[in-house]
Amino acid sequence: MDILIKDENSTLQSHYLALTVYLRAAGIEKSKDQIKWLLVKSDIPLRNALLAIGDLISRNANEEVAQEVIDELVATNSEEAAAYLSRSQIMLNSGDFDSAEKDARKTMQLDSTWQTGYAMLAQILEKKGETKKALVVLKEAREQFKTAELMMGYAQLLAKDGQYQAAKEGFLRLIVEEPNHVEAQFALGLVYLKLEEVEQAKESFENLYEKNAFKSKTAFYLGQISYRDKEYQ
Repeated sequence: MDILIKDENSTLQSHYLALTVYLRAAGIEKSKDQIKWLLVKSDIPLRNALLAIGDLISRNANEEVAQEVIDELVATNSEEAAAYLSRSQIMLNSGDFDSAEKDARKTMQLDSTWQTGYAMLAQILEKKGETKKALVVLKEAREQFKTAELMMGYAQLLAKDGQYQAAKEGFLRLIVEEPNHVEAQFALGLVYLKLEEVEQAKESFENLYEKNAFKSKTAFYLGQISYRDKEYQ
């Protein structure tokens, strides 16, 4: 591996591979060296490079190695929101929710126009059992960014929290914006069932079945509705 990356013509791919190997082998100093090389030589935007490196650390290093390597990455890129976001994900994976939350908030402080920081913070708050706070974060982000991802995430968390009427309104709002959003349509069907709005659920599932979307799942729920209708006849 060392021979490959010391070659003058070594590729970015070979250095990413080397970083993966060193992380798995707990080679902390060699991992740090590869990260420095990649950040200098990478031909992609710095944010993307930081996120890619953070993902490699998260997936390939044990907690001790990940902590030391990601701390140096943040220290040397202290003004980059992506560095804190990467560490936030690693802290979340390790169960250190307070540190993860701190880094997510720092991400938002450094770049309040990046929706990923808000989504990360909401995820962490939910993991901490602070669902109401997570909903506040997602609602504010939804209104600020108005993206399908945030609208979907907010409605899904409402449903998970048992706020089915509000979730229904959230999914309907998303579907108005994106009529072909099949995930929202399927989730809406499930919410209709929770609200005992069976005809609306049936219509949602039938529309999806005709589109070949979630076909096996929609067939299951349509079968359940049909069986229920027969019981009540």
